[in-house]
Amino acid sequence: MSERVLSMADGLSQLSVRLDRAAAITAGAHVCAERGAGQEAFQMILELDLDVLLREAQTLLSMISMRPLERERAAS
Repeated sequence: MSERVLSMADGLSQLSVRLDRAAAITAGAHVCAERGAGQEAFQMILELDLDVLLREAQTLLSMISMRPLERERAAS
């Protein structure tokens, strides 16, 4: 099986998608909590897998930060 190399641009794009989704979930849960619906806010966070998005974002960030910059410069 060949290993897929994630470019800096692709990695940052994927990271942005996950962080945008996480921010949207958090914003919705925040609105619920402000209206006194704490249980619904918590349920929203669980059902929409906020933890999964954050874990994926962390993994992407780790992958991006471990990339040798020399390889990225050579591709330019």
